[in-house]
Amino acid sequence: MAASPAAVTLEQYLAASYRPDVEFLDGALLEKPVVSPVHGRVQILLGSWFGQHEDAWSIQSLAEARTQVSDRSVRLPDLSVLRDGPLPRRALTEPPLIAIEVLSETDTETGLKARARDLEAMGTRAIWLIDPSSRTAQQWSAGAWRIVRETRLELSGSPVFLDLGWLWDKLGPQS
Repeated sequence: MAASPAAVTLEQYLAASYRPDVEFLDGALLEKPVVSPVHGRVQILLGSWFGQHEDAWSIQSLAEARTQVSDRSVRLPDLSVLRDGPLPRRALTEPPLIAIEVLSETDTETGLKARARDLEAMGTRAIWLIDPSSRTAQQWSAGAWRIVRETRLELSGSPVFLDLGWLWDKLGPQS
């Protein structure tokens, strides 16, 4: 992930379009890791899972939605799960219920922790990390990633969950 000095303000960033989109952190534009075909497939599957449950759980899910985590920073979680309701025009300013990152080969531990800290600080209730190559999941808790040993990730105090067995089955055999 390369950072470059921002030639724009936060307001200009929010009004602009980048292909691919970039994060805005403390005045710098930051590229997200390169997305592999498996990474993209996991994002689609996650969107499908939460999409199937939108009505029952009163939620909606968004892929790579700009999420303003502070007055100086915008993150792009791979998938966000929100309460059902109207969406803002330019960026999420209310914390997602769940922010999910799909591990890429070029992700760094430092970068993943920084994203999780920013999302936690804005009030995101659950932050999950999905690793398609090891078929494992982690949950951010108390400033660290913790491996999930159960077969599902749950949003405490709600009916919302992710069936990891379903995800790995849908992902298919590893190459």
